[in-house]
Amino acid sequence: GLYTISICNNEKKTMRFIIALKKIYPSGSTCYNFLFRILKAELYLCLGKNNDAIRILQELGPYYDEENSSFTAFIKISYQVLKTKLENLNSEPDIDQINELTQFCDEEHCNLIKLHSLAFLLKKNPMLKRDSQFFDQFYFNLVRITSELGCKENSFAV
Repeated sequence: GLYTISICNNEKKTMRFIIALKKIYPSGSTCYNFLFRILKAELYLCLGKNNDAIRILQELGPYYDEENSSFTAFIKISYQVLKTKLENLNSEPDIDQINELTQFCDEEHCNLIKLHSLAFLLKKNPMLKRDSQFFDQFYFNLVRITSELGCKENSFAV
C-alpha cells in the first residue's frame, strides 16, 4: 500500500494514510517504524521539503547498517530508493547507483517501486537528459514498465 498510495500524487491523502496507520499500530516493530519513516521522507520529497527528507535519511542510516540483515527485501529497496532519489536530486546523476537500484528492483520483482522511482528521477533531475544514450534507455524502461503494469503513461508523465 505504501507505493500504491504515493502514485496518486496526493500528499494530503498520503499524510492521512500515515496518521491512520499510526493510530491503528502506535508501537510497531523496528522494521515497521523504519518503513514509516521512509514513507514520511518520500512525502517530504514530494512536498519539496528536501532538507527534512535528508534529515530522516541520515537518521535512518545507522539503523539500516545495524538491522540490514533483519529487513525484508521490500524495506531494503525502499531505503535504497529514498537514498538514490536524494543523492540524485539536484546533482550529476550517479548512473551506476541508478542502475544498481533498478537491478535490485528487478531481482525482487518490485516493478511498481521501480516505475515510481524512475519517473521521480526523470521529473526531478533535468541532468539525466544530458546523457542521451542513458536517457533513451532510462525512458524506454519507464515506458516498458508502465505498459507491463497496465498503468496509464500520463500517471508518470515526464
